[in-house]
Amino acid sequence: MYLKTVLVFFLFYFSNYCFSQNNKNTSLHSDFIDVLHYTIHLNITDISSETISGNTILRIVPKQNINEINLDLQNLNVDSVKINDELIVNYIYNDTILNIPTEQLSVNDTVNVNIFYNGHPQQDPSTWGGFYFQNGYAFNLGVGMQDNPHSYGRIWYPCVDDFIDKATYDFYITTSEENKAVCCGTLMETLNNENGNITYHWNLRDEIPTYLSSVAVAPYISVDGIFNGMNGEIPTYIYVKQQDSMSAVNSFVNLNPTLDAYENCFGPYIWERVGYVAVPFNSGAMEHATNIAYPRAAMNGLSNETLMAHELSHHWFGNLVTCKTPEDMWLNEGWASYCEAIFKEFIYGNYEFKKYVRKNHKEVLRAAHIIDNGFRAVSGVPQ
Repeated sequence: MYLKTVLVFFLFYFSNYCFSQNNKNTSLHSDFIDVLHYTIHLNITDISSETISGNTILRIVPKQNINEINLDLQNLNVDSVKINDELIVNYIYNDTILNIPTEQLSVNDTVNVNIFYNGHPQQDPSTWGGFYFQNGYAFNLGVGMQDNPHSYGRIWYPCVDDFIDKATYDFYITTSEENKAVCCGTLMETLNNENGNITYHWNLRDEIPTYLSSVAVAPYISVDGIFNGMNGEIPTYIYVKQQDSMSAVNSFVNLNPTLDAYENCFGPYIWERVGYVAVPFNSGAMEHATNIAYPRAAMNGLSNETLMAHELSHHWFGNLVTCKTPEDMWLNEGWASYCEAIFKEFIYGNYEFKKYVRKNHKEVLRAAHIIDNGFRAVSGVPQ
């Protein structure tokens, strides 16, 4: 994740949330259940309506004996709920938590919970994070800067929305004929429907927490490449509109050398592809696994290379090794910020590395305490 404002602003939000949570004896949904896999079916054919509709199937294993399942889903309309194809009518939904009664379930059970829903997915009150319908694009950003909790899968599908629970994914996204859906993982198939719409099926083989899941819909084409990594060839895809294809080529000329640098420092890139998708959001980027939401405006040559490098590094720090609580998010962001300097050194030399670190150090000393209204630690900041 990358903000146009200073990183300390990001840390302030997360630390405040963590302090409040540590002073509440609240349990997480992931204390009781483990979601193994999400299968998300969504219709996003009419971007102008700013609505989504469909269903999500969650394959769930209890972690202890339970007689209910609680899921996060924020301000969408629930049409129906099924467990193992049996209709459940006595669920309770308060626009935040979906409570589904079950028969007694044990750790030896596996159930499929299928929720049908529709509505207008929301944005974070800060306007950083959530779901966006802008300029012919529909896309999500998986972290809400102000909302609580900050993980933001729940604004577009029912889930266990914390940093702990990790699952694999299948996405079936239906769009109008002129658009294409881009999600995490690998495009498995493209289905041409009788009504002229198209369904794109993506599969993510590696487990991620909900905040790293993603969807973007627009008239995308892909700028394709190959990275010869430590574990073999890895495809690279940069999804943009046709008119932005040369901008993407010119802005990502150092993508493969950056991957070389990070593999040299941290070990193999383990994900199935390298991916960026252009979106009309100019206040930062979001490190969705294999499908980084990247500002279209930042594809303007080499002036935003550190943003490209920062988001890519999260595939080691954050996406591969994920923080447990919001107060630990400074580790994700601290490492990614330092990786910007590593990028500078490997691409442009030791002098540029030192220059970048010293400039950042000077800026933190000059401005961090002003932005944060005082000197603060990186975690445990009281409200």
